[in-house]
Amino acid sequence: MPDILDDLRADLDAAFARAERKRARRGWTFGAATAALASTAVAVVLLAGGTTPPATAAEVLRAVAGVAQDTPAPVPRDDQYYYVRSRTTNLSMFAGVDPKHEHAVTLVEADREIWQSLKRPGQMTVKVIGKRPLTPADAGRRQGPDVAVPGGGRVGKQHHYLLGTERLSRAELLAYPTDPQVVYDRIRAHVGSGGDSREGQVFDAISSALRERPAPPALRAALYGALALTPGVTLAGTVTDRAGRTGTAVAFTEVGVRTELIFDPRTSELLGERRVLVEPARSGIDAPVGTVVGDTAYLERAVVDEL
Repeated sequence: MPDILDDLRADLDAAFARAERKRARRGWTFGAATAALASTAVAVVLLAGGTTPPATAAEVLRAVAGVAQDTPAPVPRDDQYYYVRSRTTNLSMFAGVDPKHEHAVTLVEADREIWQSLKRPGQMTVKVIGKRPLTPADAGRRQGPDVAVPGGGRVGKQHHYLLGTERLSRAELLAYPTDPQVVYDRIRAHVGSGGDSREGQVFDAISSALRERPAPPALRAALYGALALTPGVTLAGTVTDRAGRTGTAVAFTEVGVRTELIFDPRTSELLGERRVLVEPARSGIDAPVGTVVGDTAYLERAVVDEL
């Protein structure tokens, strides 16, 4: 424990020194310095597994918001592409019409790339690399057609960015409010009519904004701050994503499935997502509690000029 405390003290001292240098250079506020110190402290405690009382989801998200504020996050010009490469695993559930036969539920693993632009046609490529039954019982059941992985091909011009149901131009995205409470209220006012709860829709909207869409640093920080205000968001702790990277996860549970967002507390990057079964009867998925029914690792994001 002394070694951990020494490391924590050293990290805090280093963060404070960085904050002082930034404040001297550009009039940094005390609030921003505090966010940097908090983010360092939370990251060290989470990764070191210290014995201090566990942080809450809100505390962790506010800390990572402070990191996002100072982490570069370019937004493409309208004629550029936002590129994302990921590896996904999704359920493939075949609803057969023959009641005499139970059809298998499988997990389909794929590599996915997508290029999106506001002014130019984009592209998506999907390559299936594996398939396995969800449970041992599914191994002996009839296999149906895969429906989990959409085919690749051309992606039309996006024309706008979506935040909830709001359609935003690049200029509107750059000018979007950055106060977490304002962002939360605005997203909550612009979610669809589906879903099990309004809070779940807000969680989904913020997840989508962090997943495969660009956001300037101040907005990324505000999105994490808005997530901290969302009722029902819990801390899942330190986890390892499917690519073997260590991150911190927050979660929201709805319809028997816990959706986890995994991010790097030191960079604010969204590393991946995972969906875990917690109430099989409510979810309609016949598998044991704790079964991972889907996950995604985001491996690369970039602004590029060509496909």
